[in-house]
Amino acid sequence: DGRATQWSGASVGSWACTPGGWNSPKLRPTTETFLVLEGEGCVTDADGMAHPFGAGDVVVLPKHWCGRWDITLQIHKLWVVHDHPDVAGAADGVVRAVVAPLPGFEPQVQRPPIVKGALHEAPANVAQTIYDVGATRVGFLSCSPGSFVIAERSKAECFFVANGVFFLTNLD
Repeated sequence: DGRATQWSGASVGSWACTPGGWNSPKLRPTTETFLVLEGEGCVTDADGMAHPFGAGDVVVLPKHWCGRWDITLQIHKLWVVHDHPDVAGAADGVVRAVVAPLPGFEPQVQRPPIVKGALHEAPANVAQTIYDVGATRVGFLSCSPGSFVIAERSKAECFFVANGVFFLTNLD
């Protein structure tokens, strides 16, 4: 299954698949988010709404999603699976997949400006959320060079670095 690591409530890894298709009729017990590194495919919700995806797209399959997978060009993806409690009302009706392109792959998206002196000042950033239900939030952050302090988080965070380099350090 390509699992790389697992911790309380989440697993991460990578997966590759050759062309083909299959029904996925069981309701997902978890929420899966993945970044498509290469290839093309489509996930289709239970009512037939199709969500095509390709390299550079982020896909969210929410808890209780079911439908169909079709891989048209061999894919390779990085995935995070989040096991979390049910969210009241989130599974009412058809649970929809979400597909969004990485903002950095879209030429019309403006990147944040470089901030002079940002090594010790808050750098500029642009953020976009594509999914926010219960304990799961998925989005993008593009940040100019710089350093800043992050407040202690009450929840764990997991992210893919699509471009650039960064360092995490302790306050001490």
